[in-house]
Amino acid sequence: MNVRYLLVVCALSVLSFVSSAPAVQKSSLITREDLERALDMPCPELTDETEQISVRDLIRLLSDHMTKQHGKPIQIFPEYMELDVAGIKSLNDVKITRMNITAGTHTNREFFDLMLSQTTDPTLTWIPRQRHILLSTTDHAESDDCLETVVYDVSTLRMDPESLIDLFQEHTSPPATWFDIDQEGGRISAYGSRLVISQTYRVHRRIQQILKDLGEP
Repeated sequence: MNVRYLLVVCALSVLSFVSSAPAVQKSSLITREDLERALDMPCPELTDETEQISVRDLIRLLSDHMTKQHGKPIQIFPEYMELDVAGIKSLNDVKITRMNITAGTHTNREFFDLMLSQTTDPTLTWIPRQRHILLSTTDHAESDDCLETVVYDVSTLRMDPESLIDLFQEHTSPPATWFDIDQEGGRISAYGSRLVISQTYRVHRRIQQILKDLGEP
């Protein structure tokens, strides 16, 4: 049996193994768009059978609920470094009052905000990333470390870019900070009919709503 024949047999064996192995489907991978869709789905039911619920149990409840809804694993990870700096050693120790919430009366994002609004010293919030949702302190979520840069095409709007810049800054500040006004925080620049904006997630959400309102007749 010559060497060439052995190489051919080996190659065919490898191809046969690869073709028989289960394929990794792209549809199983979580994207930022998946997270946003999951957050906009109806919230789970929460009863006030017990007086309190820990934040750890809350994120487990919401993660399991969104995973079942969306059909993909929606994971919520604590940002341990920032929580530790804020004096939180365990999310089991952070308790919030349970509420009697009927399933579907809020979106998942509204449900999450409503529950975390009870946290104090520090207040906690969530931030979507590319593959998961991060639980962190509000101070960190609103800091320059969490700025995201998004390009907005405003060519279809009647307002000129400079007027839009003034509008965005006026309707988001406070709580948003802008470098042009506060010498810290987000930045916004016009390049023709496009605006390049670096801001926090929640400020971008507010800007997107303003743009939606401006685009509606």
